[in-house]
Amino acid sequence: MSGYIVVIFDKNEHKSSGKMQSVPTINVPKPRGLAYLAYGILIIPGLFFGITGLMQIEYDGTVAQLITVIALVGIFIGMLIWSASPVRAMTNPENGPLPRMVEETSFITAWVILAFLLFEYLTAFAGLDLQAWFSAAGIALPLIAILVGFIPGCGPQVLVTTFYINGLIPFSALLGNAIANDGDALFPAIALNPRVAFLATVYSAIPAFIVAYGFYLLAPNYLTP
Repeated sequence: MSGYIVVIFDKNEHKSSGKMQSVPTINVPKPRGLAYLAYGILIIPGLFFGITGLMQIEYDGTVAQLITVIALVGIFIGMLIWSASPVRAMTNPENGPLPRMVEETSFITAWVILAFLLFEYLTAFAGLDLQAWFSAAGIALPLIAILVGFIPGCGPQVLVTTFYINGLIPFSALLGNAIANDGDALFPAIALNPRVAFLATVYSAIPAFIVAYGFYLLAPNYLTP
């Protein structure tokens, strides 16, 4: 419903904003092309084992070791690609579907790893009691989660989901974060048209605020972990 409302108020936005900036061509070096291919090959078994993992199918012995090797090699290659690539590599249509997919997946992987490391280090080494912090936040908690949703990428959002799974934040905060989050799509939007990217963030913030505080006030214990 909020999408239809945005269309009504913003139907002429694309006319007034002018033409979209052209995306620079990126010549893919041969070593990076080989890394794309290797990563793409690893995605096939990775996708299979990922789906079976969601189905709660457990493996042991040789298969478990194989899964670990695939994961470690994939993460290593992905981090090499991410560290050597500009953000615009994810948005250039001339690169082809495989390089763009690998670039974006590597970027997301970096964010996810950072989020989990931050959570684990804060709790294990800094002695940070996140539950006490969030309890003290009170009614501001959904708003904090919405503000975190403004951060481009999925890493901070994974961190918020981790908090919810561990019972640190209510469902209303998770819901507000999910609605406000534009994910990794915000990066190419910022690169191509920062004004439109800002407006998109504002548009998503309004329904996020309404829905999050609606659940916080009317159903505070809904889907409590």
